[in-house]
Amino acid sequence: MGYALKIEGKLIEFPSKADAEAFLRDQVLGLAQASPAKQKRNGKLVLRFKRDPRAQMVENFISTLTGAGPKGATTSKIMEAVGIESPQAFGNRGMNINRLLAKLGFDPDEVYTNDRNDRGDREWKPGPRAAEALEAVSKIPKG
Repeated sequence: MGYALKIEGKLIEFPSKADAEAFLRDQVLGLAQASPAKQKRNGKLVLRFKRDPRAQMVENFISTLTGAGPKGATTSKIMEAVGIESPQAFGNRGMNINRLLAKLGFDPDEVYTNDRNDRGDREWKPGPRAAEALEAVSKIPKG
């Protein structure tokens, strides 16, 4: 006997309570967003998942860093990669980047650095695990 939850008016059955809790935890963290399922297998609803919207942003961010080489990327290139127009707006994006990296098991300090230079500008450079993080982010399922 499975464990059933009613989500958006639809009854969804999970193999166990732990699976249901894991699904809900992922929903709250935003890592698995269920799309309306139209298929049934053995009379049970089959869930399909969309890609985490943060994943593409993080992938763009890390690609920009690694593509810039050891000199690093300019703040304007980073802003373009994460889809913002003002450096002040990076706070929210940076929080989302760090959350997704942590969820994947990466310390953000090992993936990128953004120290200030002598002129006070940020220097965005790839960290030692940037390539590994990029590979992990690119493996997040696509919808």
